[in-house]
Amino acid sequence: MEQTVEGRTGGQLADNSFSPLKIAAALAAFFGLIGVSIYWSRDPEPTAIEKQAEQERIMQADIAYRLAQEEAPLIARAKASVLRTLRDPGSAEFGRVSVRYCRELDCKEGEPAHGTPMVCGGVNAKSGFGGYTGFKVFIYGNGKLIPPGVAEEHPLLAAKICL
Repeated sequence: MEQTVEGRTGGQLADNSFSPLKIAAALAAFFGLIGVSIYWSRDPEPTAIEKQAEQERIMQADIAYRLAQEEAPLIARAKASVLRTLRDPGSAEFGRVSVRYCRELDCKEGEPAHGTPMVCGGVNAKSGFGGYTGFKVFIYGNGKLIPPGVAEEHPLLAAKICL
C-alpha cells in the first residue's frame, strides 16, 4: 500500500527525501565555495626579484652555517692557545673573536677563498696582582699564536688582520 502526501502543491507528491545525488551536489557546492575563498585570500605569487632574493638569503644562511661549522674548531684551538699563556686561565673572558681570511695581510671576514684563516680576538684576564688587565688583542693562525699584549706592540699588524 502506497501512501501519498498531499501538500500545498495541489495534490502533487512532495519529495522530502535526501537522495545521494542531492547530498553530493550540496557538498560540491560547499567545498567549491571554500576553495574559491581560499584561492582569493592567498598571498599573490612572489615576483622574480622576490624569488631571487629568497634564494640569495637561503644561500647566505647556508654559507654562514658551513663557515661556523668549519671555524668553530679553529676558534677553540686559538682560545686554548691563549689560555696556556695566561697566569689565571679560569678568569679569561673572550670578546669579539672572529675568523678572518688573509692573503699577504689583506684580510676579509667570511671569505675562505681569500686565503689563510686567522683568528683575531680579545681576552681579559686577571694579572698576577689579582686585577683584570683589560682586553688585549691576540692573533692565531697556522698553529701559531701572537699572544695577548704582544699583538698590540705591532698595531699595524693587528689592524691589518683584525679590522
